Amino acid sequence: MSTLIVYYSHTGTTHEIAGILRNRLSCDIERISLQHPLPPRGWRLYLLGGYQSIFRRRPPLNPLGKDPSLYDTVILGFPVWAGHLPSPMRSLLSSGTIHHRRCAIFCSYAGNPGKALEEGVRLLEHHENRVVSIAGFREKMPSEDREQTILSWAETLQ
Repeated sequence: MSTLIVYYSHTGTTHEIAGILRNRLSCDIERISLQHPLPPRGWRLYLLGGYQSIFRRRPPLNPLGKDPSLYDTVILGFPVWAGHLPSPMRSLLSSGTIHHRRCAIFCSYAGNPGKALEEGVRLLEHHENRVVSIAGFREKMPSEDREQTILSWAETLQ
């Protein structure tokens, strides 16, 4: 069974989780990138990123290098922004690029996952994907515990 991880990461936490999953599952990986990147940090990032997430904006993305339709399973990962799906992931999931696939989603969050996972599932199911597993990984968890939690979740995806 072929698997692709598609993720968005701004600060690096989701990137780290995606890397752990990739190493465990021995699968392909693809990072989403915006055509017009957000500020790297600071108040403008939080203001613009939060605004885009709350108001369900869909900024333009650069094309993916890998075609999700060529994979049996697509794992999607993203951070939680203001309790919602981040706008780059919303752009991807709304586009219909991922359709008729077996999917799993995960998020990284600081406070709580809010509605982000629910929003991701809803958009995936709208395009006739079958969501088989969801997971949220707290950023503040000790790294050894977090890695073990991620690896345990990866076992359920095989």
